[in-house]
Amino acid sequence: MKRFFMISALFVLVFAAHAQGPLSPLGPPDATMRTLDELESRTPIESVPYTIDEPGSYYLTGNLYAGADGGITVEADNVTIDLMGFTLAGTDSEGVFVSSGVENTVVRNGVIEGFETGVRLEGSRNGVYERLRVRNMTERGFLLRASGSGQLVAGNVIRDCIVANNGGDGIKLRSQSEGVVEGNRIEQSVIVRNVEHGVSMVASLNGQLLNNHMSGCTVAGNATSGGAAARFGVQLWASAGTISGTQLRDNTLLDNATRGIYMRVSDGGHFVDTSIINNVIHDHGASGIVSLGSGAGVTSGTRVHGNVVSGSGPATGGIVFLADIVDDREVQNTFVENNLLAGNFDRNIRMVEAVGGVVQANHVSGEAAQGIHMHDTEGIVVTGNTVFGEPLTTSSDDTYGQVVESIPIPNDAWANFRLEE
Repeated sequence: MKRFFMISALFVLVFAAHAQGPLSPLGPPDATMRTLDELESRTPIESVPYTIDEPGSYYLTGNLYAGADGGITVEADNVTIDLMGFTLAGTDSEGVFVSSGVENTVVRNGVIEGFETGVRLEGSRNGVYERLRVRNMTERGFLLRASGSGQLVAGNVIRDCIVANNGGDGIKLRSQSEGVVEGNRIEQSVIVRNVEHGVSMVASLNGQLLNNHMSGCTVAGNATSGGAAARFGVQLWASAGTISGTQLRDNTLLDNATRGIYMRVSDGGHFVDTSIINNVIHDHGASGIVSLGSGAGVTSGTRVHGNVVSGSGPATGGIVFLADIVDDREVQNTFVENNLLAGNFDRNIRMVEAVGGVVQANHVSGEAAQGIHMHDTEGIVVTGNTVFGEPLTTSSDDTYGQVVESIPIPNDAWANFRLEE
């Protein structure tokens, strides 16, 4: 039996050796990788001005200079432009202009420099603009505009961009004459040293700005290098228009002239449901966050939550909401909660002639003349605030808890705490 197994094993080895065939390759192996053009047909852009009127993928072959004639115009849907790390430069018009009604434009990976406007979206939708340096324009860096009934700028994303040293606003969203700018996002971008506002959102002449968000951005040093004094880090202006559902979250605003975030209403404009959440706002010439106006209008449903506001200059205060009965300017249902305010000149929190809402669980300290100041307000619950070493004053019409002047703090859910230094 043992001899049978040995013979069987030898037979298997001999059979396997004969079954292998020749071991030497017949020739060099074929290429297994495909080129970019094989994966996706791409069209080179070798000179500007250049108009894209067919869908597809396009790329720059080198640094391009447009002079005063404008750079790239997009007139087709589903276009991707890769700047390939190169610079698109000019002296006038737009670096990239996306025509009205165009959808799904992507522009990425490069520098746009020296035009009047860096990127202009005129009624276009669902675009992505990422990893761009948009700088040294004579006017603004980005312009998203809807002008006229039926025109819509919606669903566009600006992310991972540097927008710097432009002669006007860094980024401007503008709706006018019944146009609508809706659902656009500015994310993880640096917006610095622009002559006017860092970011400006304006609704006028029955225009609407709806549900536009900015998050994770740094907005610093705007309007301080030769710009006009009355410019801000972020401006929201409803002038005979409506701004609704705006969200400013997780941003850092530093050293912008005059004000950090400015909500301005005029000519019967409306602010509805603005959220200012978890931002750091420091070292501004006047207020950190302010809502006021130059005429009639309504601001309602504003939520200011979890922000750090410090170092505001000698003007109206850290967080300020100013209504005016004479001018028919109303502030309604404002929620100022869980904010940390320190070292804001004049007043840390100030509300005048506002109606309804909550001022709750804020911690206030520093050098202000008044920690929390409520003047001629009505129906605002002021509770659970801690004011260190500063006066806390409220109107007789407010609903507020006991003001405790020193430690120990009693177990009173409705109390406000004024702590002596």
